[in-house]
Amino acid sequence: MENTWRKYLHAKIHPILALFCLSTFVHHLVLAVPDQSRYPYQPTENIIIACGSSDDFISQDKQPILGDNSSQHSPLFELQNNASIASTAPQQPRSSSEKYFLKARLSYSPFTYIFNLTAGQKFIRLYFYPSLYPDFGSSKAFFSVKANSFTLLSNFSASITAAAIGQDAFFKEFCLNVEEGERLNITFTPSPYYQQGYAFVNGIEIVSMPTNLYYTGTDSMKLKFLGQPSNPVTSIENSSALETVYRINVGGRLLSPELDTGMYRTWFNNYLEYLTDARTGAIIKNTSVDVNFSGIPNYTAPVEVYKTAMSMGDSEEVNVNYWLTWEFPVDSGFTYFIRLHFCEFQREITEHAHRMFEIEIANQTAETEADILEWSGKGSPTYRDYAVIIGLKENVKKQNLSVALHPAEGWKTNYSDAILNGLEIFKEDNKKNLAGLNPDDPITPSAVPQKNSRSTSPKNSRKTIVAIVAGVASGFILFSLIFFFIFRRARKVKGSGSSTWASLWGPFSFSATKSTKSGGSSLPSDLCTHFSLSDIKAATNNFDDVFIIGVGGFGSVYKGYVNDGSTPVAIKRLNPGSQQGANEFNTEIEMLSHLRHLHLGKIAPECLNKFAEVAMSCLDDKGTERPSMSEVVWGLEFALQLQETAEKNEKFCAEDENGKNEIPLMKYESDVDSGDLFSNIGVHVLDSKTTSSSDDRSLSTKSSDGRHVSGAVFSEIMNPRGR
Repeated sequence: MENTWRKYLHAKIHPILALFCLSTFVHHLVLAVPDQSRYPYQPTENIIIACGSSDDFISQDKQPILGDNSSQHSPLFELQNNASIASTAPQQPRSSSEKYFLKARLSYSPFTYIFNLTAGQKFIRLYFYPSLYPDFGSSKAFFSVKANSFTLLSNFSASITAAAIGQDAFFKEFCLNVEEGERLNITFTPSPYYQQGYAFVNGIEIVSMPTNLYYTGTDSMKLKFLGQPSNPVTSIENSSALETVYRINVGGRLLSPELDTGMYRTWFNNYLEYLTDARTGAIIKNTSVDVNFSGIPNYTAPVEVYKTAMSMGDSEEVNVNYWLTWEFPVDSGFTYFIRLHFCEFQREITEHAHRMFEIEIANQTAETEADILEWSGKGSPTYRDYAVIIGLKENVKKQNLSVALHPAEGWKTNYSDAILNGLEIFKEDNKKNLAGLNPDDPITPSAVPQKNSRSTSPKNSRKTIVAIVAGVASGFILFSLIFFFIFRRARKVKGSGSSTWASLWGPFSFSATKSTKSGGSSLPSDLCTHFSLSDIKAATNNFDDVFIIGVGGFGSVYKGYVNDGSTPVAIKRLNPGSQQGANEFNTEIEMLSHLRHLHLGKIAPECLNKFAEVAMSCLDDKGTERPSMSEVVWGLEFALQLQETAEKNEKFCAEDENGKNEIPLMKYESDVDSGDLFSNIGVHVLDSKTTSSSDDRSLSTKSSDGRHVSGAVFSEIMNPRGR
């Protein structure tokens, strides 16, 4: 994969990645590329912007490159709040020696490139080199990209993406239709929930494409929608946007942009990377048959794509027992458009049914009797288009989209074999959205300053995430235990209606009056901050599963960030399918929102320590080491007595006969070290599973009224019978 990208970047980004620019207004700019006659297709627009560059130049493949800071083509762009910055990376990428790749346009505020173009379908290519630009850390670049009304990227991290594909530089390709009189606006917006997040781009390329090359008009081939009743025929309308996910020259070499048919597409040769079952598979090459474009336009794909292929091999016995299979990871929750390229050129195949095979895509039957010779004839390229839905799957970012070939039944075909010359996979927009999740989206914003900027390896990132999740979980459990304890103690205080309850540390206000309105809320407006649904969606990246830190009876709990990403919060979302209803959910939220105390920092340190120890014991990795609920309750009772003792010592200390303040000590019923009680609670629990009436250190003994009370393990508690 790395060699593939290195070759590409030398050939395309090498010259093109000067593409990097800010919001440049190109007014019906049509660039004529020298020596276009060698290409089957000549694009109306071929615009390359070198973002952050102050010079125009000609690339090594003779393409004009515009600098967005050049005096000749001074960009007109839209900015918000403050200006963007043109910057140069301190070092060049490993995958390209091209100096122009070092330039970038960066901004902490949204910025927009504006293009006036002719009407028609266009390629949009965005180039990224996530480096340590001065005053901009690569790990803090989280942003979205919109092209007119379509979201191309959302909460996108170029550095995470680059790490996932093993490259320090890469590009994203999209297809979009521009209507007559419509401008193309490409807007880069830093993610709002990342502190000090910024947006950047190194290059932008706009290239026209032939009408209905991928968009299926009335005169072009329709695509078969798999998995739907009767496999209906459908089309890709101009109102849709596409993202190129894969474009592969199967069996052949890497075809860099200048080897394409005039649209500067890249045909990768990493077909083996996704091959999962080939057995006796073989690469076949056309050395004798002339390729004749009689059925499809000659710009559909380069001739070389149709001169090489991969077959199942020459062993009929093996071939009938396996499927030649590729599996391509794709984002969940989208419809995918798959184009398979074919050309029959082997000498042995001379008549219909000589080579007939089945095709399955995403485990759905696409063809039962694929016969290339019947489709197009000998040496004549053709393709077949299919669509399939890859649905959402809980907590699964990506799923494999499989392409599998298998020989038709023996009585139908002379040769039990199948071939494939090339394939393209496109993601279709879902309600104007093409954005998927980052390959390894972090739970916490990388904008949080890190002391060691070099500790960005996946291993360290995982440790950081685990530590944060553990900390949040611990805090949540601790708070729950404290609230349980306070509520339990407060129930003993008499009173009704709106009252002030006595608590362990003093009074806190709680209204017992409940709203009678079904949709109403009794939350105290003077104490609570109210958030809109849009605020909550922004804080959780539209309830992104990657932010889930827990699941309860009501639904999922998300970690989010408010106040411009400076304040972490826990957000609980009611699941409509929950066994517990909305009323119970509202009751819980109202109770928690009313819980306030002005003097909580007055908890006795020893009491707080015991609370923490109880909480941590509940999080032990080994389930058998965790305490039971009754043991947790006893632990809370003990912590309460530590607090009460501290309060008594503070309030009731008196002078002795010598006039000195004397602080009475708690009387213990045994010599068990209270400091070790909960730091080793698991051991105490295991050791106390058996009881003995003759051993005064047993866990349980009977009182005069027949109730079981604690023994030595909880002998620090003055009233072991509970409350």
